[in-house]
Amino acid sequence: TFFEENKIFSNNDVIRMFNHQYSMLICATIMEGSYFGRTTKIDSYLKKYNDGFSSYKLILKKLINSISIINKFKFSKRSYWFNKANLFTLLVEFNDVNVNEIDLDLLELKLLDLENKFDIYYNGDEEEVKKLTPDESRYFEVARQGSNASASREHRGAVIRKLIEESI
Repeated sequence: TFFEENKIFSNNDVIRMFNHQYSMLICATIMEGSYFGRTTKIDSYLKKYNDGFSSYKLILKKLINSISIINKFKFSKRSYWFNKANLFTLLVEFNDVNVNEIDLDLLELKLLDLENKFDIYYNGDEEEVKKLTPDESRYFEVARQGSNASASREHRGAVIRKLIEESI
């Protein structure tokens, strides 16, 4: 229901079963423990777990942890964080976050600040854009492209991990 409530997938995405591929990509990334390009690992996980998926409880627990963290934030329905690429990064990076060890209010502020900087990156004047860090600028570029390359996913993950670490 999280994906439906936040209108992550269009009707066309659902018809094309992109929602299932997206879910498999998140699960495979969590299981892999690192980002990979495109959907290269999904087939191997499908083959490996074709007869049964004994790890489903652990993966489900991790996904529920990520979703519960995101649900604690007061993001608007049109939030930058509900873009598929950004949401993918949040779901992967939040899966092991212990909510008792982190200041969720501070993390939300940091994420909202980054979202506001996205507007500066694309709509601000040259002087405002110069105030963004190279990591922030690159994050916006690779998130906008929805890049599936492992380096792009790793960069987005590193930026979010830094915000998490700064919120502990």
